[in-house]
Amino acid sequence: MSGPRRIRDLPSLQPVQEARSQAAVSVAILAYAGGGALVLVRALLLVVGIDRSFWAGDLVLRLTDIVFSPLSRVPIATTGLVGNLTLLDLTAVVGVLLVPVGLLAFAGSRG
Repeated sequence: MSGPRRIRDLPSLQPVQEARSQAAVSVAILAYAGGGALVLVRALLLVVGIDRSFWAGDLVLRLTDIVFSPLSRVPIATTGLVGNLTLLDLTAVVGVLLVPVGLLAFAGSRG
């Protein structure tokens, strides 16, 4: 008979934790990519002037209005810029584009 098992003899949980971490990062990247794509398509539709009468415009604008409608209550947010593009839409596009820059800067400062 062998003696009691030591901690170093037990199987490691590191591969399981690594897989969970990798899955969480993958889900976060997919969510960012999907949301960012919707914001960029919304901006493109508004600049070009495609409105809700076209089915694709209606779909994208309906999906993004869930987030944009409450934010449009800020007084200056509805200021028109190009076509139907507002300051709120432009701010969202800039935010989508700057997130990777911020992540690169943060990753670079960690060493």
